[in-house]
Amino acid sequence: MNKKKALIAAFVLALVLSIGGVLAYFSDSDTKTNTFTVGNVSIQLTEPTWDSTGSTAAQTVLPNQMIDKDPSINNNGHNAAYVFIKVSIPKTTVVIEAQDGSGSTSSTQELFSLINSSNTVGVNSGWELVSSDTTGANTNEYIYSYSSSGTMTSLAAGSSTTNPLFNKIQFANAQEGWGIESTSYNVVVTGYAIQTENLTANSVTTNTAVWNVLNANAIHQQP
Repeated sequence: MNKKKALIAAFVLALVLSIGGVLAYFSDSDTKTNTFTVGNVSIQLTEPTWDSTGSTAAQTVLPNQMIDKDPSINNNGHNAAYVFIKVSIPKTTVVIEAQDGSGSTSSTQELFSLINSSNTVGVNSGWELVSSDTTGANTNEYIYSYSSSGTMTSLAAGSSTTNPLFNKIQFANAQEGWGIESTSYNVVVTGYAIQTENLTANSVTTNTAVWNVLNANAIHQQP
């Protein structure tokens, strides 16, 4: 082989080796799939004594009668929550008689009172009144928070339950003849909940502040 051919052959070999060097890379890859399960706030409003006895007694209510009704909230969701209960109490024009049988002039009166575990008017310990609205034509509405001294109590996830808001409901000692006989009235009890995360992190823990957040956002979200 002459010198010229040898140089050409050496150049071709060097080119082949150069191309081979470009193509011969080691490579690798790795993938991690992270699974995120979205949490939820889920509550159930329960009334055991209403279900067992109260609902039957409510079919024929007498003046001043106490009826079993004990609303509690169960947190069966995946997130801790702050909870509230709203009670809507019907009202109408009626005369309320005193225990001695004496009456007074007619006026718009609530037809039911909430009775606590001590058999007195009011709600149980652990619940506090946040707000009330008595401007409605036919009902008064009361918002109660599960809280103490104005600070919300966190209801843990996984089937934690509050104590009852109240234990009984008492019909007013209403005088007959005002159209209440054979009339049905609804006492509506509604439970609300909002996650504690982010609220506690931002020091939003008072019952009025938490209710304002819930009322402005969660209640109006699409299901």
